Amino acid sequence: MIAWLFHSLTIEIGARELSWRFGPGLIRKVVQLDEIISATPQSTGPSWGIHWSPRLGWLYNVSGYDAVLITLRSGKKFALGTDEPQVLTEAIRRHIG
Repeated sequence: MIAWLFHSLTIEIGARELSWRFGPGLIRKVVQLDEIISATPQSTGPSWGIHWSPRLGWLYNVSGYDAVLITLRSGKKFALGTDEPQVLTEAIRRHIG
């Protein structure tokens, strides 16, 4: 059951929001793009799943060692794991101006 829930991480950028979901979508999050002030590629080290990191905030990852660190206007941070951190970083930056 757990493998089914976490077999993939889908990240989408809409007109007004950044969203991500694991597997079939039972675990999902949404952040408004106007709340994001920065996106930066980061190395995560050996870590998978959802967990707290003092350096990254909440980390959402299914495989690999790369992520994009997102910083919000509130000062909160979180990281999204991806095989293409530079592509995701540039896409977020285009949408937040």
